[in-house]
Amino acid sequence: MLYVLKKLKPKLKKDKRIIKFFLIAISIIYVLDFANGSTKINTKLTQTFYDGNIASLTSKPLLDFIINVNVTVKEPQLNKKQSVTFEVFKNDSSGNQLLILIESFGLLKNVNDKKNIEKIISENFKRNHWKIKWGITSFEGSTTRAELRELLNSSGDYKYYIHKKSINSIFDIKKKQGYNTIAAHSYNGSMFERNLWWKNLGINQMFFGETLQEKYAYKLSLNSESPFISIQDEFTFDFLQNESKKYSKCFSYLLTVNSHLPFNDNNFIGTNYKLPFGNNSGNLTEANAQMQRIISFLGYVAQELDSTRFQKVLIVGDHMPPFNAKNLRLLYENKYVPYCYVYK
Repeated sequence: MLYVLKKLKPKLKKDKRIIKFFLIAISIIYVLDFANGSTKINTKLTQTFYDGNIASLTSKPLLDFIINVNVTVKEPQLNKKQSVTFEVFKNDSSGNQLLILIESFGLLKNVNDKKNIEKIISENFKRNHWKIKWGITSFEGSTTRAELRELLNSSGDYKYYIHKKSINSIFDIKKKQGYNTIAAHSYNGSMFERNLWWKNLGINQMFFGETLQEKYAYKLSLNSESPFISIQDEFTFDFLQNESKKYSKCFSYLLTVNSHLPFNDNNFIGTNYKLPFGNNSGNLTEANAQMQRIISFLGYVAQELDSTRFQKVLIVGDHMPPFNAKNLRLLYENKYVPYCYVYK
């Protein structure tokens, strides 16, 4: 609410009615949540009349609406150079295909560290009789910008696609090739409004953390390695792989989240591999644990990947990990991320 008032301040001038409206709205919502037993001060195991927090139900959509009202979003522009997703899959209409966009999977500056990571991941896939090729691609900005880069071969603001569509996505291309298109994200669909703009990308079926929890009667285990509490990326991968068997041709997209920063190494249970990180000084615990999470997930994919479900898999980093500590940020390239193409 304070953010909204700050945005509206130039327009308010001497008019105090809007300020009063917001103060009254905050008071009413808080009183209702207090009576409901869904505030930190008054918490009940069973809420009185609403199973949840009313403030989270009403205030955030209102905030989003006010922030975005009268904001003109420019149409995204096609990139001059094709994204690696378009290079690999655009003209390939054979077999079932999977694109995995890995959260905060960056390109290490130190050549030996980079080769060590590639070797560990490659050996896991080769051990299970898969071939693998590595490369790098440029990145700019956040995860949503990486999605526009890979899914639409464009750059701009994802908000444009909430209401409009002007550029053919990889899903549109795949549908014309006879593929059913599926997309899944281990976190909530409301995050960056993916439950809205993904609909305009040509995706036949979308699945998010909350929809999968509902589908499995809220029995799925949660990942708490970062503040973005979500279902396990490994489960989302399994789900997509099982869904693909329903169709003769299937193109799937998985957006991971478990490796999001800040990474809580205390909650991570996985590989014990420690990167030398070019013998950099300083506390490297978070960087080690975050990279181990990515290695662990891709090791799982290598182990469970079924060649009767997916024959081709492209794995791409979205952006470098945006660590708070400067010494950790300096471990990574700030313009490029890695990718690997896995195939039989």
